[in-house]
Parts: sequence; structure tokens; C-alpha cells
Amino acid sequence: MHPITAIVAPVAAAAVAVVGLGTKGFPNQQPRPLLPQDKTVSVLGSTIRYRDIDGPGTPIVFIHGSNLSLDYWVDTMAAIPGRRLVAVDLIGFGGSDKPDLTYDIDCHQRYFLAFMDALGIDAAILVGHSFGGVMAAWFAAKSPERVVAPVIMQAPGIPGSMITKWPKSALMKPGLANRLCFGLANSSLFKRAFPRNIARQDLGLTNSIFNQAYVDAVGQIRQPTLLLMSSGDNRIPFDVREEYLAELADAEFGELPYEAGHIAPRTYGAGSAALIAAFLERRGL
Repeated sequence: MHPITAIVAPVAAAAVAVVGLGTKGFPNQQPRPLLPQDKTVSVLGSTIRYRDIDGPGTPIVFIHGSNLSLDYWVDTMAAIPGRRLVAVDLIGFGGSDKPDLTYDIDCHQRYFLAFMDALGIDAAILVGHSFGGVMAAWFAAKSPERVVAPVIMQAPGIPGSMITKWPKSALMKPGLANRLCFGLANSSLFKRAFPRNIARQDLGLTNSIFNQAYVDAVGQIRQPTLLLMSSGDNRIPFDVREEYLAELADAEFGELPYEAGHIAPRTYGAGSAALIAAFLERRGL
């Protein structure tokens, strides 16, 4: 091989990989400017955006999914009156800072619990959607003293529980391809070319779930749990509910309508709130 070719070929391959990952693999986040009702708090040296509606009783904290933000919970929160309600932009998403982190499930747990500490919340009911549901389940298992009850809403996490197109189908799971692309997404070239891309966040999280450790964690949950899924979800197969229910010790299942699709907090906000409120009332929470 000519010396010039030996130098140019890997550079060209890297450039192609960067462009492919940034344009075909993962989406870019839209900027989330602070609104009058938004608040911010410093958590482990980073700024976290959140909303906090004051009220009595155990706080309910809402956790969004990938490439989403707290804004998707507006309709759901509006339909649950008389409670303290908190919605947060997770570290790396929405209007929160996006530092260089591993973004695995333990990283998110560390930042989320520190966020609860910053707001003076000792324990809460967690309502998580999609990857936020994965986090609600994980936090309930690993920090049970901080989670009164998890609501797991349209969540993947169990191996084979998410439908995605190539190349994400090959990358969003533990393995060498994930780690190689995570390294690429952390390169200065990629971050300059795609400053708002969520490849780092998605790759970091999915490398740490979709495994037996996550299934085992679900089996460790002892709190009352509400599982919500829709047969019209084009991302999470409806049959996954059976795998969750087989592991959960004290769970109720609520079926979201077919029309809710995958983003039920936005498409079925008030209906989702009714299911959550009824569950909390039945359990005396």
C-alpha cells in the first residue's frame, strides 16, 4: 500500500463513519430554551432543568425517554392535581447540561439520586417512559429506600425488547460495535460535526441494559409496580409485558389504547394520568 494511501484511507473511513453515525444512526436534539415555569439546579457540577409543582403527599417524579424532555409530561401532569409533581430533563438531554460522561444506567442513577437530594426529596413515586421506564425500574431495584413505587411505561431493557431499524438495531445493545461507536461519538471530530447528537447518550445507556443484569434487577423490585404498555407501540412489542410481569413481585398491568403508539405521555397524557392515579389510590399511595 502506498504510504499516502495508508494515511488517507483510515482518515477517510473515520470521516465516513462519523457522518454515517451522525446522520443515519442517531438524531440531533432540538434546543430546549428555559421557559418561565422552568427551574434549574446544580447537580454534581452540571445544570439540570426541571419543573416542580408544589403539593402534598409523596412526590411523583416523571422521567422521560431518549431524545425527549420533560415537556412530554405536560398533559399527564396537568391531569394529576393535588400532588407534588416534578419533571426533570435527565443529564445529557433537553435543557440539562450534556457533559462528557459514560451515560450508562449507573451514571444516570448517580445523577438522578443527586437531583432528588438537591430538591430535598427523600423518596418518590417514579413514573418513567421508554428508557425512562428502564431507569425507574433500575432505581427501584438498586435504591429501594428512595423509590416508593415505580410506574414502568412502555419500557424496553429486557433483551430483545426494542424494535429499531439498522444501524441502531446493531448498535443499541451490549457488545463491541456499541463500544466502538461510543468511542467514535466521543471523538472531537464527531462532537464538532454533530454537537447536539444523542449517540453518546443512547449508546452509553444501551450498552448497560438489554442483559441478564437488567432482568435480575426487575426481579428484585418489591415495591408495588404499575406496568403500562400499548399493543399499538411500534417500538416495544406488546408481548414484552409477559416477561416483565413474570419478574415483578407485586405488579399491576394497565393497557394503553392502540392509538397511543409509543409516545403515550404525549398522545394519551390525560388517560395515562387516570391509570396512574387509580393505581396510586388502590395502593394507598
